[in-house]
Amino acid sequence: MLLLKYTDPLAHYQLPHPIWHQSLTWLEQNASQAPEGIHKIDGDSLFAKVMTYDTKPRENCFFEAHKTFVDLQLVTEGCEFIDVFPANSGQRKTPYDRETDISIFEPAETYSTILLEGPQIAILFPEDAHRPQIQVNSPTTLRKVVLKIAVAYFE
Repeated sequence: MLLLKYTDPLAHYQLPHPIWHQSLTWLEQNASQAPEGIHKIDGDSLFAKVMTYDTKPRENCFFEAHKTFVDLQLVTEGCEFIDVFPANSGQRKTPYDRETDISIFEPAETYSTILLEGPQIAILFPEDAHRPQIQVNSPTTLRKVVLKIAVAYFE
């Protein structure tokens, strides 16, 4: 898991793989005004999911992890907590679903919690089981852009 400050990320972060530059450029040009839904950037290998939802109590959220995609998450309105723990130390609640690229995990006994609010980006790798959508003080509406970056870019 990596947490970055978003203010002008291209000027501050020289991430080595060109896919990071392409991803951050798309965010810079589109994140604030992109309508809800899926936006293809590089076919099925790089796309954005723009969503709005209400945060909720921690006990109503679940841990998930992915195998095929890295999540680059940016909150454009609101804030949320995200709990994170190493997926290889957790117990799967459901088998991996290849179609949705998701495994659901049993709640972990120990985890780290990050506060994701603008202007920050959380980068969650396949080894990061994460539980998003957690309310900070009370439920609130949140707008988020999640870039799905295929792990194949890094192989």
